Parts: sequence; structure tokens; C-alpha cells
Amino acid sequence: MKPLRMTTLLLLAVALPTFGFDDKKADFVPIVKGNDISQFELVKLDGDSMTITDGEVRLTGTPAGYFATKASYKDYTLVFDWMYERPADLKSDAAFQGNSGCLVHVVPPLKVWPKSIEVQLANADAGHIFAIDGKFKGKKDAQAQGKAIKPVGQWNHEEVTCKAGAISCKINGVLIDSGTGADPAEGRIAWQSEGGAIRFREIKIRVLKDSD
Repeated sequence: MKPLRMTTLLLLAVALPTFGFDDKKADFVPIVKGNDISQFELVKLDGDSMTITDGEVRLTGTPAGYFATKASYKDYTLVFDWMYERPADLKSDAAFQGNSGCLVHVVPPLKVWPKSIEVQLANADAGHIFAIDGKFKGKKDAQAQGKAIKPVGQWNHEEVTCKAGAISCKINGVLIDSGTGADPAEGRIAWQSEGGAIRFREIKIRVLKDSD
């Protein structure tokens, strides 16, 4: 019986790690909690232009504005999915004018548009990073960008990492843009409503440690 018991224990030892948590994934926490839009700071938006259902945020695209976190963040990795609703009469993705953006390091006053660093979500240039009334020096990989973005009407997964003034953006696992010298280097996080119905889901954040 001893050999059989030893074999069983060895099999369990091999199998158990597959059920464990990835330490980094376990650190991600949801930013959207419940369906009340008042959990965010709304700029030019209201219940007619923004809704939340089961963690999914929907923006109509008009008026131009954004929803922002009430907390400020500095060093973190942000992940979320985004998708533009595909117009029934759209014949070519190249002709689609859907526009939005994820604003990081947003600082007061909260106006349209605030001082921040924008991670572009315009369908034609998603992933491009640039400053709004601030500073940032990045480099976009246009070839990678063209391959990474999915057709209009499909979900895209985005990962934005900010640390010590450096910012990078991946879309569907592909690095699109990265750079340094972000000014401002910390602040709120916001998502734009800027023409074209867009949806967001699985919005989560992981605050980075010095060792990351």
C-alpha cells in the first residue's frame, strides 16, 4: 500500500499548483462597484448618457464628458475591456469615427478636457499615449497597433501601467505605446464619452509596490 500512497501524494503535489492564484492577478481590485453612477465623479454626464449594469459601463457618446474615479492613483496597472457599438450601416472599419479615451493622472479643475495624460481610445488610433496640457514622451508602434485592435463591435482588452512617470499601453496583449516623463505623474483616472456609443467592463486596478 505504501507505493500506491506515495504515488497518490506525488500526483496531488503536481496537480495542486494548477488551482493556485497568480499573485499579481489576485491583487487586482474592481473599480466599478454596483450600478450607481454616483460612485464616480461625473463631468457633463448624467443618467441619460451613462449607465452601469452588472459592472458594465455604457456611454452614449454625447455630450462630450467623462466619468472619473474619486480617488487618485500614482503607480499602478489598470486593466479593462472596451468596445464600440457597431453601427448597422457601417461598411468599413476604416470609416468608423468612434472616439473616446482613458485619461490617467487627471488633476483639477475637472473640466473638458482636464490636465492629464491620455491613453487614446479613438478606434483609429487606440493605444497612443500623449499629454493634455502636460508632458509625456512616448513612442507608438503603428504596425503593432494595426494588428492588435479588433473589428468594431468586438471587445478589446487594455492594460495600462503607470510607474514613476513611465506609462505603457497594451491592447490584446500587444505593446502599442510606452514612454517616460509624464507630468502630471499622478491623479484620478477617467474614461471619455466623446462621440460614438462605447462600453467598458472588467475595470480593475492593481497598485504597484516598490518591488514591482
